[in-house]
Amino acid sequence: MTELTGEAHAFLREHVYRYDEYAERYPYSMPQNAQAFTSVGALVNAVTDSGSHFFDPATLKYWKSRIANGMIGSRFFITSESMTGERGDRVYWVRWVEESDVDQSILSVYSFETKFDSLTAARAFARKAHNLIPFPTKEA
Repeated sequence: MTELTGEAHAFLREHVYRYDEYAERYPYSMPQNAQAFTSVGALVNAVTDSGSHFFDPATLKYWKSRIANGMIGSRFFITSESMTGERGDRVYWVRWVEESDVDQSILSVYSFETKFDSLTAARAFARKAHNLIPFPTKEA
């Protein structure tokens, strides 16, 4: 298990839903254990090949979801969704991939609780998360 600094724990408590409980019960779902990928395409392929439906065209269409270009630190990526379809009201999420808490052969997509109004703000947050949280030991 990756050792975290006090600053990293505080950051995670602020931005990960029920961090202490989930870190204890589902440690594989935490960002410090995220899988590393060489590209967003490799990430999408691995998640889809594992049996997850997160990136299925129908799912992306339903949520009006877009995947931003580029990985941040080989483990974080950004999506945006729009429930109303209006161009100016997209919400951006910083996400990572790890084993499912239900079936560990399936890769699940997790996100920080914090949502952003712009891609620029989401990227800045992802860079901060990458700098604070030690890099994972596994690569996909």
